Amino acid sequence: MLENFSTPAPGHGAAPFPGRPLGPGRQLTALVADCLAPATNMKSVLTADGSPLEIGFAAHGGTPRYTLEAASPGTPVLARVGAVHARALRHGLALPCDERFVALQRAAPAGLEFGAWLGLRVRDGDVAPKIYVELPRDLDPQLLQILGHPVWRGLSPRLVGLSDDRDGGVVTELYFGGAPATRGGLSSLFLEAGFHDVRAVARLFDLLQVVNPGAADKRLACHDVGVSFAHGPDGRLLAISVLLYADQVFGGGPNLRPRVARLFELLGGDPAAYLADTAAAPDPARHGILSLTVTPDGAMAAHIGLSADPLSLNIQQERLIQ
Repeated sequence: MLENFSTPAPGHGAAPFPGRPLGPGRQLTALVADCLAPATNMKSVLTADGSPLEIGFAAHGGTPRYTLEAASPGTPVLARVGAVHARALRHGLALPCDERFVALQRAAPAGLEFGAWLGLRVRDGDVAPKIYVELPRDLDPQLLQILGHPVWRGLSPRLVGLSDDRDGGVVTELYFGGAPATRGGLSSLFLEAGFHDVRAVARLFDLLQVVNPGAADKRLACHDVGVSFAHGPDGRLLAISVLLYADQVFGGGPNLRPRVARLFELLGGDPAAYLADTAAAPDPARHGILSLTVTPDGAMAAHIGLSADPLSLNIQQERLIQ
């Protein structure tokens, strides 16, 4: 798995943010810098503008999350899962692994674009990594079922996220495109997935309508609705996320950031950190995917990703590294 992994030139390990990293921040910033140094001129499909880094903000605060290209630009697509593992391990982070998903890549390599991405966040005082493994575009969904993962009619598999839970097990999150954009369609999908809170989709639509009237009236104002299903090690459904393009549901221009902030407030969060950290990058084109997550206990959360250059974003270093 580790073939075709290249090592950055000396000096590429310097932290990309100003300030004095402390605790897990030293590990996180060094890894981010190590990943991005060889990817400076890389055109990535991770973000709409080709940046190899996305920084994500959650409605309920906490440290920002990072998703980034961790394989060097010249790495063959089938070697990228191994390259991401190797890069993380060099910084003391062991990623979950499921060779069955790598086997799916090898079965249909022509249907791959990026291979793998690395996700990073700080949780309970430690850096918590997540690997995103691309699923081939022409993958037969029934193959996932053979592997023991549920599939739903009409959805197109896109990628899988693997992360450790707090007890040492692996959380598997499957991402699909082609989800229904209507209230009825999404409600039926939730029920089929074993999510029995019949009001969940209605609350989600109502929330978007309050933030931006017309965004979720009879159908979501988004041309491509994604959905993800997170399952615990025992197969239990942990969460469902609806994935939308932020500029489509909130509208572009100067209204986008205030509407994101309003959404965070309605969910009981504090948008101050999001507004401060994105003040230097108000361009709505930087906003990517909005994730609205519901859990079986009725909780709802939101997360939004921004295409970012860590040298130009006004990230508050001391908050990042707490």
